[in-house]
Amino acid sequence: MDGIVHITGKKKLPYLSDNRFFEHLGFEVVDQAEPYFQLMALKWHDAVAPSFKKQMKISNVDEGIPIYYTAQCPFAIGIVDELKK
Repeated sequence: MDGIVHITGKKKLPYLSDNRFFEHLGFEVVDQAEPYFQLMALKWHDAVAPSFKKQMKISNVDEGIPIYYTAQCPFAIGIVDELKK
């Protein structure tokens, strides 16, 4: 394991962590995905910086609303299923 990553927001949003807290802990912004996602990393070794996938940086709103989620939140799967309906 080469470190820890966390997604934060460029501005204060109710569903994203504030990046100032993580900067205080030594995290650095290593990548950004517009309009407001930031990927922060706390690296322990001389590891390659993590980054968002290319798909995360391309927004095609004409095809619907993009929803990004991970298995980190136990409620995400159920909510996504509800939103699809």
